[in-house]
Amino acid sequence: MLATIPMPELSKTLQDAMLLARGLGIRYIWIDTLCIIQDSVADWRNESARMGDVYKNSVCTIAASAASNGDAGCFLQRDIKLIKPCKIRNVSLRGVEEYYCLDRDIWGSEIEDAPLNYRGWVLQELLLSPRTLHFGRNQVFYTCRKLEACETFPGGLPRAILIGIVKDISDELLAPVHSYDRATFAWEQIVEHYSQRKLTKGEDKLVAVSGLAKEMRLILDDEYLAGIWRKNLPWGLLREISAADVPDAVRFPGYRAPSWSWASLDGKILMPYKKAGTSTFVDLAEVLEVHIESSAGDPVTQVSYGFIRLKGRLTKCRLDRKDGPMFEEVWGQTSKGNQKLAGTVSPDTPGSRNDVVEDLWCLPVMMRGVNFTDCVLLQHAEQKGTFARFGAFTSRWDAKEGTDLFKHSCDVFDNSFAKNDFEYEETKEGKKYTITII
Repeated sequence: MLATIPMPELSKTLQDAMLLARGLGIRYIWIDTLCIIQDSVADWRNESARMGDVYKNSVCTIAASAASNGDAGCFLQRDIKLIKPCKIRNVSLRGVEEYYCLDRDIWGSEIEDAPLNYRGWVLQELLLSPRTLHFGRNQVFYTCRKLEACETFPGGLPRAILIGIVKDISDELLAPVHSYDRATFAWEQIVEHYSQRKLTKGEDKLVAVSGLAKEMRLILDDEYLAGIWRKNLPWGLLREISAADVPDAVRFPGYRAPSWSWASLDGKILMPYKKAGTSTFVDLAEVLEVHIESSAGDPVTQVSYGFIRLKGRLTKCRLDRKDGPMFEEVWGQTSKGNQKLAGTVSPDTPGSRNDVVEDLWCLPVMMRGVNFTDCVLLQHAEQKGTFARFGAFTSRWDAKEGTDLFKHSCDVFDNSFAKNDFEYEETKEGKKYTITII
């Protein structure tokens, strides 16, 4: 076993971190690359599951925010004169007036947009740490539970400085009293922010945010299901990939989450709270069962299999990209033949121009007001009654037709499907089918 590592063999950033810890009078320091046996899957699995506790119970976290690699270090070359606020002297009829010129985006340019904050693991490290020293490009920032400060403003950042969404999330996690809606809103913000970050190993998607999930589980008193909360179903199924990021979105080639979970994708996620523009919501799908398995024994950190069983209306449709991937159309079966259904489409992954995807299935999940029906698009899996998620579709009242063509398409499907293909129940709204999404 290696007993010591000579300091010169460590990267510049690690050397600087050790000097800082010594200067602060802190005897022990946690460095992932040194404290986790790098070629041991068992040790990584054990320690990575504890990372949330490591950062949560630390004295202080050192963030080399401006370092693009381990050779950059914490202490970069800088012009110390830039730290002092710029004073402007104005002479007018009212006399001599003095003002300070502030860069309102100093936090964004120095911290949030710095190289370190593009890394996936860093989000939970910063949110869970009680104190953080951020070494930016031009100065040091300090954050704790009560204060955000920097060398320019050691007593605290002025209100005019834009701090960003991470501070809002942190405030919600630390709030003495939580409402379920506010806490799930904070979680969906975490997912959106996290989904824009990069991971060296794609299989770390869930474990790199597991510390935050465990904290949120205590707040919500809810079951965590591959990134989604049980009480937030079926609403939580309606996430989308940002339209601007669809060309870059990919489904992870291995298995790390069911297709209905945001964690199965790499790309900027838009969570369903974005749709909350109306106070009237009606569940159209009933959750019958959700099952998650983990080969590691901890479904918060790693998922090996999962499914959700739902009961709701169903119709068959196709996706037409004849005018290119940015102009998708959903066509459904109606009494007049196939007709375009009014609405917007959000595939989970991109398609090619002139692409037509046949044999899609559409499951309505939620009605917003009287004009919008939010659905998931599905593709049939090998087993009867089993599907994988393809994307999302929001149907709207068709003003041109003067009717809800989507509902009409569901009615037509009720009278055309083979009765032995699905388990279903007759209701006053129409047939409701029991399906499984994997």
